[in-house]
Order: sequence, then C-alpha cells, then structure tokens
Amino acid sequence: MMNVLLLHNPDVHRAAWNSLKWTCLLICVGSIWVKNNTTSAYLLMSVVAVSHLGLWVFDLSVIQQMQDQVPESDRALVGGVQNSIQSFWDLMTYIMGLIISNPQVIFNTL
Repeated sequence: MMNVLLLHNPDVHRAAWNSLKWTCLLICVGSIWVKNNTTSAYLLMSVVAVSHLGLWVFDLSVIQQMQDQVPESDRALVGGVQNSIQSFWDLMTYIMGLIISNPQVIFNTL
C-alpha cells in the first residue's frame, strides 16, 4: 500500500529529480579536481548529458500537465505567454552577448 502511495505522490517525484539534479551538479564541480584532464572532460560531459536528460523529462511532463489541466480554450493564451517569456529571455542572452562580446572582460569582472 505504501509503495502505491509513493508512486503517485508528485512531491516524491519532485524530490527525486531535485536530488538527481544536485548530485549531477556536485559531480560536475568535483570534476574540476580530477587530475587526469581526459577523465575530467569525460566525467563533465557525461554528467551534463544525464542532467539534460532530466531537463527533457521535465519539459515533457510540463507539456503533459498543460494538455491535461489547462482548458482547451485557454491553451493558446497560456502557450503564447510562455513563448513570449522564453523569447524575451532568449533576447536578453543575445543582448548580453553583444554587450560582453570580449571574453577577457568576463574574466576581469570575476
């Protein structure tokens, strides 16, 4: 009975994804101190790939929830707002790329 309750509890799933995300982040940071450069690079790339798998699963679950829980008449409005927010932040990354186009400036500010 307890296993069935845990499988259908969204908080348990959220906690599991968060722990996976933090584990991946800590392993990425830990790869800095690996002595062998090749091993460090492979470790970093593999952990980034695993963390992106979690991101893709999260995106799919958001799309599924939007289809299940948002009324059909409001989906265009919600999707439009979501796309406009995403486009705004994409534009901000391009603007920051124009402002800070010299990599030496980034290292000087750190």
